[in-house]
Amino acid sequence: MLILAIVVLVSMPVGHATNNVHTFYLGNSNAGFSCSGKCENLASSTGTADTTTSQSVLIGSSPTPDTKVTGGWTSGSTFAIASYTTSTSPDVIIVLVVTNPASIAVSSLSATGVTFDASARKVFTGSTCSSTETEWVGRANGIISSESITVTLSATPAAAIGEATSWAGAADPTNTFSPFDQASGQPASGSNSCVNSNSTPTVTGGSSLNANDMVIGLFGSPDSITESLGGGFTLDLAATNTGSGVASLAVEHKSVVSTGTTACAFGTPSKNWEVLCDYLQSAVKYYKVEPDVASSATGTPSISTPSGYAWVYDTSGIQANLNDIQAGTWKIDETTAVGSTTNAPVARLFVTMWSCATHSLGTCTFLWSNWDTGTNIAQTSGVRSFTTASQPQFNGLTFLSVEYWVAWQYSGSTATTTMTETTVSSASDLVTPGWDTRVANTASLSPVSSFAEKASC
Repeated sequence: MLILAIVVLVSMPVGHATNNVHTFYLGNSNAGFSCSGKCENLASSTGTADTTTSQSVLIGSSPTPDTKVTGGWTSGSTFAIASYTTSTSPDVIIVLVVTNPASIAVSSLSATGVTFDASARKVFTGSTCSSTETEWVGRANGIISSESITVTLSATPAAAIGEATSWAGAADPTNTFSPFDQASGQPASGSNSCVNSNSTPTVTGGSSLNANDMVIGLFGSPDSITESLGGGFTLDLAATNTGSGVASLAVEHKSVVSTGTTACAFGTPSKNWEVLCDYLQSAVKYYKVEPDVASSATGTPSISTPSGYAWVYDTSGIQANLNDIQAGTWKIDETTAVGSTTNAPVARLFVTMWSCATHSLGTCTFLWSNWDTGTNIAQTSGVRSFTTASQPQFNGLTFLSVEYWVAWQYSGSTATTTMTETTVSSASDLVTPGWDTRVANTASLSPVSSFAEKASC
């Protein structure tokens, strides 16, 4: 009789190691490699706090007018603001439409090369015997050449007129933040309607947050008025449209260099008017956080191409056994300090993570971004913690690369100040979800045999 026993022993891959999280620190040595900007090591152990990473930060200058054009209604429920051209990019486009009677609304705007907001920024009616002012905002990401903006109304008006002005230096290059000063009460509005006495069209805007704002006054009326500029303002345009009724408009602007309130006043008194007072802010500036460098370099954060400035961790030493980084949240701790907090500056922290094929940021794949738009890192010193949304499982990592940006959103003055980041120590760490490693499968075959002779008589 032959008995054969086979025993197979297999070791299985290691499962999720829930406590195998990794904490990294923003190091200050380059570990022998270079990037197009500057890269240093994402260290696995903490060290002495380093404050040599900083930016010389300054808000941009006030936005400037680019082009301006008007267009008047003739019939039906649409009309065009034609031959619209810009010379800079990106531009913020402000469209003012005045409709008579006041019950006529602006339904939509459209134009080739311009992305308009889904709804109006402000719809303002002084009273039932006045006109309605509608302010609508768009963004032109390229140069516009002799295009038309189509204004669609809710019904056929007695009269209607529109204007489009474009503004350089207000559009956020990442299109993350609004181009308008976010102070409460913007845009301010005021009116003088259904009265028999003249008054000067004027309204005072809210208290601005940013030192370099462009203040824009927008005038509308159901009367035939060629409005004039107010004190300190430049008149951009004034126009009137007539049908069975009348609609008039005017636009003026003034640059300011300090925070506070500004009155949008026009120069010609009239009986029936509405005025809006709006503040365009200077565009958000993005400062590259260059490892271990005092710098004021600016740029535009991206999720398609690394900036060239990063902290990098080489996973190649464990790559053979690295299975994945588990799905989950990543924790970011960062410590900043600002040289001057006069008039409450506002800055945000933008962090972007990549997986790259080389240690010099070559052939990188975007993993995640945590572009925080709510936490002000410019007011008080100390560690601030940020947590990403839950991220998917990541496989096949080689060089983990993380870059930091300071988004300088508001400045209480036009003076330059310094923002410093503390690196190397636990003041600036990055905590990942768990890492899984795998062990090669093993097996053994163990033959066992037995031969026995059995005899019978």
